[in-house]
Amino acid sequence: PLKGFTALACTLAIFRSAGTRACVTTSGSSTKNAMSWTWTKQSRRSSAAKTAVREIVAAGGECLMVGTKPQARTEIERLANLVGASYITSRWLGGTMTNFSTISRRIEALITLEEDFAKGEVQAHTKRELLMKQTEVKRLNKFFGGIKEIAKLPDVLFVVGIDREKHAVKEANDLNIPVVAIVDTNCDPSTITYPIPGNDDSHASISLIARHIAAAISEGRELAAARERERVAIQAERDAQDAAMAAARAAATERSRQQRSES
Repeated sequence: PLKGFTALACTLAIFRSAGTRACVTTSGSSTKNAMSWTWTKQSRRSSAAKTAVREIVAAGGECLMVGTKPQARTEIERLANLVGASYITSRWLGGTMTNFSTISRRIEALITLEEDFAKGEVQAHTKRELLMKQTEVKRLNKFFGGIKEIAKLPDVLFVVGIDREKHAVKEANDLNIPVVAIVDTNCDPSTITYPIPGNDDSHASISLIARHIAAAISEGRELAAARERERVAIQAERDAQDAAMAAARAAATERSRQQRSES
């Protein structure tokens, strides 16, 4: 009985981690088959999501990583900074994407304030006014610090905790921006473009999947750089060929002119 109970408990834990509901038995072979099927499904979904992110970034797109759950904040910020991606880990402000022009002005105000502080050009008549501006910089950084470098709407979102980030998902859906997300058993995957079964309450699960997405971003950037180098090389070769043809035409024209002058 103890052995069967342990097998059942393990299987249930794995199914929750992978975000899959199914009936399981205490049979050893059934447990192994269920575990194998679950991990295969999760691996397939994760691979599809990773490929999508890599290709979007390789085409010049940007991935915005969103994770405001306490279990996700530190890891999302760390990985985003590691690969140079934008991120939101404090709170999703309504209109972050659907009202991007207004958000952009707030970001510009933050950047201007930071530059003024860096240059020592902050206009403040009293210590209280200076303190208020310092507080404003901290407040703006809390909400916009991770998206200061974003110049346009993101091309894909990676979301941890779609139940918590429903406004982010809705804005992405309204703007036809694909969403990659960890989908737990208590979430509806119908609004997610690339759902990845997983436990969005587990730091280990979040970290594992987020690392795959961060790797896809990094690979996409490398692929974009390689394509750009190839494009530059092809263009240089074409320019060289055009220059050679122009020189040949000029030489032929010159020979023709000389022949006419001699005759």
